Amino acid sequence: MLDLDPYDSLMLAPAVRALFGGSGFYNVGDWSGGATSVAAACRRLVERHLDLLPPAAGATLLDAGCGLGAGTELAAQRLPHARVLGINLSVRQLAQASRRVACAAMDATALAIASRSIDCAISVEAALHFRSRRAFFSELARVLRPGGVVVMSDIYVRSRKWDGAWSMSDEEFDCAELARALFECGFHIDALHDITDATWLPFADYVERQGNPSLAASLRAAGATYVLTRFRAVS
Repeated sequence: MLDLDPYDSLMLAPAVRALFGGSGFYNVGDWSGGATSVAAACRRLVERHLDLLPPAAGATLLDAGCGLGAGTELAAQRLPHARVLGINLSVRQLAQASRRVACAAMDATALAIASRSIDCAISVEAALHFRSRRAFFSELARVLRPGGVVVMSDIYVRSRKWDGAWSMSDEEFDCAELARALFECGFHIDALHDITDATWLPFADYVERQGNPSLAASLRAAGATYVLTRFRAVS
């Protein structure tokens, strides 16, 4: 995992929280449904994850990389009969998340969770920060019950020459590598959608409208591909 100090300092900075409308979300949002605010776009992105879960999502749901807890809270509201747990490596972020939901300090690549004890999981725009996506997938395969479903968004960038590159691991990864890694970890991909045009690019437009054209240009220069995928444990 990356050094958390600069990441936390950025994420918790008043200016950044204002950029996200004080919503408690920290994702680029899904702007395709006519969202009129960043908070609505961020909420819609989490809803897209939850919409891809099975109708009967099961008794336990893990939110891997829960940030400040707004997405986990939304999952708990949508699944009132499930035990929803958010995990995060940052205790500073968890201090805020814990006001909303049940959460725990935990490394997503070394989960302190019993094998075959989780029914489903979501991970919203977090895997790019993990030290190894493959290690994360291996841990998911261990803790999920057979047939357990994961819905995950992730971002793959073509350039390290942009302002946010420091916050990502050095791991080389793209859609082809995702498919290989999931197969090797025992997962079947049910759906994989490139939603860059609904997420990353309109977020850059939003940042520019907020008066930060240099950051908007940096986001566009990353050459990002934003992917939403659903996969399930085969056994």
